[in-house]
Amino acid sequence: MNEGYPARAPGGRCPKVHRGPRFRPWFNDAALRFRQSVGSHAPASLVSSPLPEVTVALLLASEDTTFLALEAATAAMATKEELDAFIRAEFPGSRCVIEEVGNLGATVSLEVGQADRRPGGTVAGPVLMAVADVALYVAVLGEIAIVPLAVTTSLTINFLRRPRAEGRLVGVCKLLKLGRTLAVGEVSVYSDAMEGVVAHVVGTYSIPPDAARSPRTPE
Repeated sequence: MNEGYPARAPGGRCPKVHRGPRFRPWFNDAALRFRQSVGSHAPASLVSSPLPEVTVALLLASEDTTFLALEAATAAMATKEELDAFIRAEFPGSRCVIEEVGNLGATVSLEVGQADRRPGGTVAGPVLMAVADVALYVAVLGEIAIVPLAVTTSLTINFLRRPRAEGRLVGVCKLLKLGRTLAVGEVSVYSDAMEGVVAHVVGTYSIPPDAARSPRTPE
């Protein structure tokens, strides 16, 4: 392993990786060695769904890392295309569009229509809640793969501004914690028709036991 960075911590475990001044050159060199050693034999899932750099660094720090481990690490993530197809098939009534997904988050949008209006020229509250719920659902499935029976267990919304009933609503979700059986996230809902957050949502999703995985939290 590279000089200046410990290959293993006491007890044979991989070192705890910090994003400090010493980490960047160590990671760049490790990534280069990884590409050179893997060549054309890299698993397809690794090529199409690049692992976060810290995950790659930790995997490279272990002497017994194999391609199977890399496959397993990427298999638990769903791509935007897979999620698009799933939402269209299982929720044909949903008009939400997935804009981005990954890195413990997701962004979805909804074009406001006549059916979304309420008296006062604004958007109905349940529509804002639906955008937030879809963003949270997509963010969770983006990390654990497509698990249809991951379900909402709580959803708390604060209406901060009255959005005009025009343009798009955009829900930006960030997962605060992704555990083995519960995921907690927050969603900021924006409107194209005005500036600022129009609603803030905190929600919890229950993950079925057979989809249990190692817990993750944002850095």
